[in-house]
Amino acid sequence: MKTTTIIVTEDDPQNLRVDKFLSDIKALLPRNQLKNRLLSLKINGKEAKFSRKVSSGDSIVIELAAPPELKVLAEPMDLDIIYEDENVIVINKPQGLTVHPGAGICQGTLLNGLLYHVKELSQEFTDDAIRPGIVHRLDKDTSGVIIAAKNMNALEFLSNQFRKRFAKKTYYAICKGIPQNHEGEIDLRLIRDPNQRKRYTWTFAETKGKSSKTVFRVLKQIGDYSLLALSPRTGRTHQLRVHMKYQHTPIVGDSIYSRQDKIDPHATLKLHALRLLIKLPGKTGLQKFEAPLPQSFLDYLEKIESLYS
Repeated sequence: MKTTTIIVTEDDPQNLRVDKFLSDIKALLPRNQLKNRLLSLKINGKEAKFSRKVSSGDSIVIELAAPPELKVLAEPMDLDIIYEDENVIVINKPQGLTVHPGAGICQGTLLNGLLYHVKELSQEFTDDAIRPGIVHRLDKDTSGVIIAAKNMNALEFLSNQFRKRFAKKTYYAICKGIPQNHEGEIDLRLIRDPNQRKRYTWTFAETKGKSSKTVFRVLKQIGDYSLLALSPRTGRTHQLRVHMKYQHTPIVGDSIYSRQDKIDPHATLKLHALRLLIKLPGKTGLQKFEAPLPQSFLDYLEKIESLYS
């Protein structure tokens, strides 16, 4: 059991739910872990619920159960390391590799490989035994740049930049169709699809869903296809894939949000995290990390260019 006391100051955001305040502002734990491990929550000496809104001067005392025993095993893995120092490691994640265990998957993930490569990872993250060091994630079928932390201080330093949207990510995507505008911003509220829980969709109800924003730019038009640069301003699950579907340019090979590709029925998702701009602990200025486009991405571009030439 772990007891933590936090005082809400005048400089802290006000009128937030307790769980959102503890997770997003104080970086105590992700909200799902707070919920799963909660033993007791008191505000100003009185029992409270996570839905309670915080105010300046509030004294929050939260008791959490011990984290689950680490069951994710270290596995030898040929990691494509872009950069590494004593605080962080940047990987070029291949398509088809899941970032961390979940939903019955306990091995063969990027985290299994990280635990083997960074021997001290499990000891550094005793309060987060489920996803030690994981700062952000990429979908299984999305390739490209991903950064992980080697210690708690680095995790908070990096996570804070994602929360405050200081970290900048650029993706390349091959899409079916041509956007109506050459460049622009997509601003939608995303919700789970009520008809299929593994999918997300959009809503125009201002009180529902979560805000999501993506800046897009057409890099190249190839017949009925387009190569787009996508810069997400938020980090919602499946955000880029849903946004492309919304503007009638679904990403090629997207088995959830697009129909089977006519040119290549076996095409895999053509979405790649090309670039990450972020500050690193102990370093000055923004650092830029890039992962080259995978060969399957380049091969598909060549295929449609030869078809429409």
